Amino acid sequence: MKLVIGEQPAVPELSARDAQNRFQQVFRRFIGVFARPEHPLALFLDDLQWLDAATLDLMEDLLTQPDVKHLLLIGAYRNNEVGPAHPLMSKHGAMRRAGVMLQEIVLAPLTREDMQRLIADSVHCEPDQLVPSQNWYMKGRQGIHFSQSSSFPSLPMKDYSLSITVKHVGPGI
Repeated sequence: MKLVIGEQPAVPELSARDAQNRFQQVFRRFIGVFARPEHPLALFLDDLQWLDAATLDLMEDLLTQPDVKHLLLIGAYRNNEVGPAHPLMSKHGAMRRAGVMLQEIVLAPLTREDMQRLIADSVHCEPDQLVPSQNWYMKGRQGIHFSQSSSFPSLPMKDYSLSITVKHVGPGI
């Protein structure tokens, strides 16, 4: 940064609360550089169930302060790891009371057909062109959870495993 903006003076020491407020204000201004009417900013944050208290406070600040505009924050969390007493749910409640419009979409586990379509789309072929090199299996589940289906072609996971061979690969692969 020094090469871009030059040497900056040291910031004065503040109390912990004032330092947090200063950081949140600087962060809002930083986001404001990118979130403009002509090009809104969309941020995706995964695994919100693991956020610490300071990050939850920062997220709340971003969504409740009137000077932050043209920002869409999309967050994902594992609802089986977040109960009513979880800090994330407390923040959701506080943000709703502050007037933040939150919309929750609960994703069901992916079916075998969903996974075949996802893999086929990823390798640019039709689902019937995929040849399973191992049987699909799901131990004790009613489908494959989307959060566990992120690496191809082999998906060794705690609850299932999948390996796929493609019969025919189209252009671009």
